[in-house]
Amino acid sequence: MARVLQLSQANGPKMPSGQSLDERIDALLPFADCINDNLEIGLVQAWDVKGYNKLSMEVKKYLGGSHDPYQLAFIRGLLELKNYTGKEDVVNVICDDDEVTAWDTYMHFRAIFRAFPEIKDRFVGISFAKSQHYTPLQAADMVAFLVRREAAACFWNKPNEYKRLGDYLMTDSKAASQGVMRWYSVFADEQRLANLANDILNANAVPATLEDSPESQKPGVA
Repeated sequence: MARVLQLSQANGPKMPSGQSLDERIDALLPFADCINDNLEIGLVQAWDVKGYNKLSMEVKKYLGGSHDPYQLAFIRGLLELKNYTGKEDVVNVICDDDEVTAWDTYMHFRAIFRAFPEIKDRFVGISFAKSQHYTPLQAADMVAFLVRREAAACFWNKPNEYKRLGDYLMTDSKAASQGVMRWYSVFADEQRLANLANDILNANAVPATLEDSPESQKPGVA
């Protein structure tokens, strides 16, 4: 996505060099339609790294014990899939191959079965792949790029020149607006993470799902 959105570069006949930003976004709208037309549910999580780093180890222990919020997002994503899928369904997880996160991700994948042994038979495998060779990961890359831009706008008031594309993907496209593809999002800035830490320490418990918070029940980009 970072390469495709470099307007000075050509990316195929429909994305020649020198396009305006609006022209390039228009060329990408069919990719958003492809996601919404072929998937059932989209889970979006954006966690402020600075705010997460300020959490105490006691709090992080209840959030999976990792110093990396990527693993928190991974665990919560798995738990949402557990709640979404039927008892007879099985899930195979495919992650982007990243040398920094892959091994820890695998260890967290194993650890979640110790916390929830009843789901062990429902998550049948995990693998890592290069996105340039695997189309679903390219779709995930598109979503992640747009979510990072929206998070920067929400957290730090940075301009998001790709907001129209993100809104179309998660709210305005036909499939998204009709609820065919359902999107759920949580954008946790530094203050929200501080509030979460206080809630955990006071209740000595972690919210079980993304849907526990009314704020996170809104479909689309917050």
